[in-house]
Amino acid sequence: MGSLNTIWEMPEKFPGLPKNTIHLWRIVVADFEGYLEKFEGLLNATEKQKFNQFKYQNLKINFLVCRGALRYLLSMYMNETPKDIKLKTTPDGKPFLAEDHHAKIAFNISHTRADCLIALSRTYEVGVDIELIKPLPNLKDMAASYLTVSELRNFNCLSPDEQLARFYLLWTAKEALLKAIGCGLMIHPGQINVEEIYSEKKLTIEDRSNLIELPAITLAKLSISEGYAAWMAYIGESARIACYLLTQNLVSM
Repeated sequence: MGSLNTIWEMPEKFPGLPKNTIHLWRIVVADFEGYLEKFEGLLNATEKQKFNQFKYQNLKINFLVCRGALRYLLSMYMNETPKDIKLKTTPDGKPFLAEDHHAKIAFNISHTRADCLIALSRTYEVGVDIELIKPLPNLKDMAASYLTVSELRNFNCLSPDEQLARFYLLWTAKEALLKAIGCGLMIHPGQINVEEIYSEKKLTIEDRSNLIELPAITLAKLSISEGYAAWMAYIGESARIACYLLTQNLVSM
């Protein structure tokens, strides 16, 4: 499975977001640690509650930078101030734009130790996932639970190091796809064959009581720093994808 041509452009001015386009922004957390106080002031009550639940400072910083960057990006696309962006949260914690906003933008976020990824589109439902590849003591059990029969067969033929990288590759692809679809369909990761969806660009799952079909869905493998696995998924085909690195020069708050 080849990677999307992930060249992280650093635009001199903020780009527009036309239809049939997905903008994928990468935010290096360390670049915005000087913005923490400003970003904290943008949080709503639900976000503040979640922020205060984090026990470790690095998790607090990652959450602040990711949510602050999200509000800034939405404000630029919607021509509003970051403080005026109204976000709601699904029961599983996924943020979305409140219905009373005139502009409709679908977005998804994911962050790990050093990086945050934010995908946004006016046309497509999007999902994104990034993970730091680190040892998993229960790797074999997780693979047995979350991989399909064919994925597990190929997984078992690999060396231990290859197995770890392969699991993260498949896991992040499944997570991105499930986030694009929405958790309401209650699809288990073990029902998703990444290779098939990547090549056929469609999802068909026969459950006991119903048939789930998505005739057009695209998975895109992202090239991040060594030691990370990341994917983006969107419902549809042939989107124009632009990848950007958010820099301090663009953020004026």
